[in-house]
Amino acid sequence: MRTGFRRVPIDRVAGAARLFTEWKYTGTVIEEELESNDIIVHDGSLQTSVTNESKYFTKTAKTAAEKNVKLLGLPKTSTLFTSTGYSLFAAIAELSESSSLAKSSWFYYPIVDISHPDHRAEMYAVKLHSRSEYTFRLEFLRPQAEKMSLEDKERIISLLSQNSTDAGFVGYPYGLLDADRFARVEFSERENQKIQFLLCAGQAKILNRLMRCIKSTDAHDILNQVIGG
Repeated sequence: MRTGFRRVPIDRVAGAARLFTEWKYTGTVIEEELESNDIIVHDGSLQTSVTNESKYFTKTAKTAAEKNVKLLGLPKTSTLFTSTGYSLFAAIAELSESSSLAKSSWFYYPIVDISHPDHRAEMYAVKLHSRSEYTFRLEFLRPQAEKMSLEDKERIISLLSQNSTDAGFVGYPYGLLDADRFARVEFSERENQKIQFLLCAGQAKILNRLMRCIKSTDAHDILNQVIGG
């Protein structure tokens, strides 16, 4: 696998597998656990960008539509910018700070008319707690959003706001905090997995070749250890 003339980094391959798994698991939760009018929030955008990701997303979106489960996306970060090059959500936050909503929770819409087939969403800017310093990008699945009233959308955003009071990160839904915590692989766990992998490589008699490949890419890690020590 290559990007141009370069080998694709292994983390990009793993990242694609993770995206596919997330959409597949989301669809399973919708199908087996949720009821009509329930809400599920994806930790990320509803935009698909990896080859074949749309196949998994489309199946999940279809399941959500069939069960009337509202599918939303809430990325932790956004790199969108305005025509002047300024961060889009920073610009919206700046406008809110000079308005009567400065000390309130709020949402802002419309921002942009999305027509790309790989991004079937309506995009909102939201501040989910009056004391929050963060403005997030919130996306509704467009086919569902087109059938919803403004009052329905306000109700959903209000529910998210009620779930964004955790002291660990005020203004961010604590369900997504939990999802992030459970998804993290701790350093000790990574080291344990690495040792097990190297043992298996030794048993398969490929350890020497594997170590030569590792040493062609890990000089930065050694430098970090030396300088850090």
